[in-house]
Parts: sequence; C-alpha cells; structure tokens
Amino acid sequence: MGYLIDEDGTILRLQVEGDMHTLEVASVANGAIHLSTTVEKAGKVIYIYDKPDDGYELERFTYLCEYGVVDLGKNHTFYMPNADVWVNASFVKKESSKGKWWWIWLLVGLQIIGSLAIAYGYI
Repeated sequence: MGYLIDEDGTILRLQVEGDMHTLEVASVANGAIHLSTTVEKAGKVIYIYDKPDDGYELERFTYLCEYGVVDLGKNHTFYMPNADVWVNASFVKKESSKGKWWWIWLLVGLQIIGSLAIAYGYI
C-alpha cells in the first residue's frame, strides 16, 4: 500500500495497487544514493541505499511527488505513491570528537596538579 503522511502527521492512504511510475534520484551533494528500482507500481516498497563521501553522514532522505514533499528522515524504505517520484538525500559533515572534551581533561589535570601541590606542601 502507498501512504503519504500529511504535515499534521495524518496518514493518507493513496492506493493499494496502481499504475507503473518512475523513480529518479535528484542531484545529491557530499554523497550518492541508489534506488532498488527505477520503475514500480504504487504500493510497493522502495529501498534507498546511501554512500556518503568521506567525512560526511546521512542527515535525511526526502522525496517529491505530485502530492508534495515527504520527509523520510533516515528511513531507507518507503511505499511507492501513485505518482512519479524524485528522491533526494542530504549529507552533513560528521561531528569531530576531537577537541570536544579538551576542557574536561584540563579540569582533571588542574585537579591532579592541585592535589600534588597539597600533598607536597606547596599549598
């Protein structure tokens, strides 16, 4: 079955089985996506495969059809609506864990130095 989720979260049933429709991949920056098929009937499951460029990760998938834009989040599957579809993905830079914890190590280091200073009678 093909479903479309409205802006308020209402699930709209499009059609159980339908005509054949095309799927196309939009131009994607910082990665690539591939679809399980390029032509399918309404109601069939479509699989999306992503390959981010080095240093990037998937943010979300969306698809555009005559019913509007559907945000799939990170879901790699969707039901084919009774319409042609253009699938898109957005990739974002991975957050680096380097430097994220430097201030904690600084505080730990200062506490160790303070403890040693007290132990050796400098404070």
